[in-house]
Amino acid sequence: MPGDRKDLSLSLSDALSRSAAEDEDQEKNREFSLPPLGGGLIPEIKMDLNPSGMKSLEINGDSQGTVGSKKLEMPPSLFESSDHLDLSILNQKGPAEKSRSGLDLDHHADHDAGVVVASQSLSDEETIPLTLDDEPMMDRRHDRPSQKRAASGNRRFLILIPLVLLLAVAAAYQFKIGPFSGKPDSTKNKNNMPTSPKPTAAVISEHEKNILNLDYPKLLDSSRGDAMIHCESALILAWFYHEFEPLESCKKFLQTPINSTGDNETRRFQFFRALLLTQNPRQAQMERFFTGTVTDPVKVMEEILSASRSQNNRSPLWNFLGGVLQMEKKDPKKAREAFQLVNNTETTPSFGVTWFLARLGDESAISALSMNSGNTIWKSLLQGFQYDEKNLGSFTFLAFPGEFPRIPVPEPAVLEKMGRRFRAINLAFSSIAAWEGGQLDAANSLCDKAITEDGQDRIVWRLCSRMRLFHGQLGKFSTTVNLNQEAPTILAWIIEGRKNPALSAWEDLKKQDPAGSLVLAPLILMLSGAETEDVQAAIQAGLTADLPRTLEYLWTGVWQRSDLAGQVETAVLAWVADKKDETQVVKDFLGILTLVQALQAQDWKKLIQAGESLKIKGSTMLEIDGLVMMARMMDSKDNQAVIWADSQLQRVSPGARSAAALMAILGLAGKVQEAHQILDKYQEIFREPLFFKVAAQLYLSGTRKDRLMRSRFFAEKAIKANPQDTEALFLIGFIQLESGQPESGEKTIVQAVQAMNQPVHAWFMRWSELESRLKRPHMALAAMDAGLRKSPDYGPFLFKKAQILATQNNPKEALNLLEKTKDAGIEEVQRYILEGRCHISLRQKREAETSFAKAVKANNKNILARYLLGKTLLANGALRPAIPHLQFAAEELEKVLQDQRIPEEAAHWQTETVESMLAETCRLLGGAYKETGNRQMAIKYVKKYATLVPDGPMKDEALRLLLLLGGE
Repeated sequence: MPGDRKDLSLSLSDALSRSAAEDEDQEKNREFSLPPLGGGLIPEIKMDLNPSGMKSLEINGDSQGTVGSKKLEMPPSLFESSDHLDLSILNQKGPAEKSRSGLDLDHHADHDAGVVVASQSLSDEETIPLTLDDEPMMDRRHDRPSQKRAASGNRRFLILIPLVLLLAVAAAYQFKIGPFSGKPDSTKNKNNMPTSPKPTAAVISEHEKNILNLDYPKLLDSSRGDAMIHCESALILAWFYHEFEPLESCKKFLQTPINSTGDNETRRFQFFRALLLTQNPRQAQMERFFTGTVTDPVKVMEEILSASRSQNNRSPLWNFLGGVLQMEKKDPKKAREAFQLVNNTETTPSFGVTWFLARLGDESAISALSMNSGNTIWKSLLQGFQYDEKNLGSFTFLAFPGEFPRIPVPEPAVLEKMGRRFRAINLAFSSIAAWEGGQLDAANSLCDKAITEDGQDRIVWRLCSRMRLFHGQLGKFSTTVNLNQEAPTILAWIIEGRKNPALSAWEDLKKQDPAGSLVLAPLILMLSGAETEDVQAAIQAGLTADLPRTLEYLWTGVWQRSDLAGQVETAVLAWVADKKDETQVVKDFLGILTLVQALQAQDWKKLIQAGESLKIKGSTMLEIDGLVMMARMMDSKDNQAVIWADSQLQRVSPGARSAAALMAILGLAGKVQEAHQILDKYQEIFREPLFFKVAAQLYLSGTRKDRLMRSRFFAEKAIKANPQDTEALFLIGFIQLESGQPESGEKTIVQAVQAMNQPVHAWFMRWSELESRLKRPHMALAAMDAGLRKSPDYGPFLFKKAQILATQNNPKEALNLLEKTKDAGIEEVQRYILEGRCHISLRQKREAETSFAKAVKANNKNILARYLLGKTLLANGALRPAIPHLQFAAEELEKVLQDQRIPEEAAHWQTETVESMLAETCRLLGGAYKETGNRQMAIKYVKKYATLVPDGPMKDEALRLLLLLGGE
């Protein structure tokens, strides 16, 4: 105590002996009591103060049993021998008072407490004070007898405590409780660091050098083994390079808790374990290096760093790790200071420090990367990182910023030394460069390789998953398993019809990232069939939160649900009016909405106009160009569309929209085999209704035996994605009709008609044509009546109904309908041809001749008009005027057969075919020339007629006529 250091250094046995002698006379007449343990003398016992990591016992709780400001702690066990008991813990004080104790003053203050206690000799031990207050011992000797008796009682009470503890420990041992429970997860087992041979100073120096240089090959070699230093190398590889296989070397240390205690090597090892936890590794990866729980890895790293720097604040390695920690905490200023401190203490700059400083924008570090030829690929990666960070808030595939650096893919030997993570990043950056250059096939291939290398890297996943999503490659998300793919997986599930699990996962995703979910919410609501008001409110909230990203997701949404394009347009226009936004990306997106609505209505001219007005960067234009070319093919059979399709088939693997356009163009051009090649290549990748519907039509218009089954397969996929898809419902109805299920087919088609927001005239026409082909004229008329209810007085419907009536012996009503089509935009030649046919059915030959003459005047190259006029003239006795018309028809029909193509006007021939028309034309010409005395021409056409008709009475009659004419 202050003023008397000798009393404080007395041993416990001396103090107890002297006290007993002084009190012997005064206590002769005292009542009998138990003597102190060991006859009043406790020998010194030296033992571990904290076996099994147990907390030390405290006397009288928190308010009593303290010495000064410290709680009085007792040894947890007295089962050990009493020869070496160290009770110095009972008199420990604050750090400032350590020099007053009996501790060895040569020990350094920064040694661990456990190490100091274990290293004390007998002479170094502290003595326990005999009183619980701060008064000097010599003052106690002169107290009154009652005070002495009280002091004696206190001493006896203190002496009885070990006995009580002894009994308690014995009971714990007997019943196997507390520290004797033997449970495998006890604190003792957890705190024990597995034994590992301590590396030499040279090995540690080399290891620290490898860390500073982030030397991939050397760290990989160093990770082979089961010692702590090998596990540390594996942790560094996993942290920086995402190489997780070497973590097998860490299984020995799985249950070791992460804390800031231990020597320098142990702290460094624990730092990297905590650092890897900040990256949220997969469960399978985490189980290779840690099985415990760390609530705040960053805080643990701070504690480790603080403890390590207190020993050596000039250590380059710990300064380097301090910079790494500041980068994890998103504090670039402090990170740069820490890395610069490493450069100030090292003669040669290390790669790790140079790389991180370059990532922080340090010009000298960037220059250093450029000067070393071995770091060329790292410099190109740095350019990609800088571009990504600069455009992070505006980068979208719909409004691509442009001028992405051309990052090459190095040789395999160079890639191998970069580690998995940076190989993947290099491939992802290269894919974006290819995408910008319109090389979508190369971009897709590079992104597939990047995700295969490391789909867990945030940059790789953000770039490549969005590219896949943007181009409709949702099929890849159904099989790819990755922690970062929650949103694309949810979308894939909804499109595949798994709505309930998708929405459940969506709710979880919203809780994890409420702000980030705003941009995705419009797409999820659109696909899941939410109410119109909810969709529009989500669109406006998303546009306000993140305009470019929301528009990118809406691009995906309108291709999945083209029937909602009008609703999306309304919401975007309302947002524009509210925010007074006039940015180009919004204008382009509104143009895309116009294009989608034109496609849905099959208004090909409007689609062409909308597509040609768009000027978007990157491979997005491949999709737009494909749809424009498809519209050209549908509208006017433009051969330029076929040329485009052939070039794209050879050069570029398309996105979902351009793939659909390719199949449609090739199918219409008769290149069915090439169209099926596109379908076979991408049917497991693309998940868009447009692609599915074109595939269904390709099979339906074909001749394969399984065409109906395969067509139904793809049409049902489109309906899963959008149950209100009118086009898909029509296709299902057509398939049912052709499969001999007329009632089901009619029911499905009626459902499609009811689902129409606006009438698509082409589908009513196809319905009617199919019913006519199936010889169900009453249903063909019903199809036209359904169309007229949607679009009253629509000219083509009236004309088609008149055609059906003309073939069903109802020419008068047909003529009445034709009167209504004079100003309906129907081709005059076709209207006059039908009018003439109706007059023929009514046996009005002169009126028929007049109508056919008007048809020829409207288009003198129309084969059917010339044929019908010639035939009618012959019937009216005008042989010579009829011959030129019939001869023109015969020559053109021969060309058609030779070229194996069907003329455009053949759709209006109705019951006639090319072969039958040519045969009939030759028969009529042979007879006309015979009657006019031109025997040579008569023989020519009779011979042709004989070759065109099958064996039977008509051929026999042609041969007899040929003999009469003198032919052979």
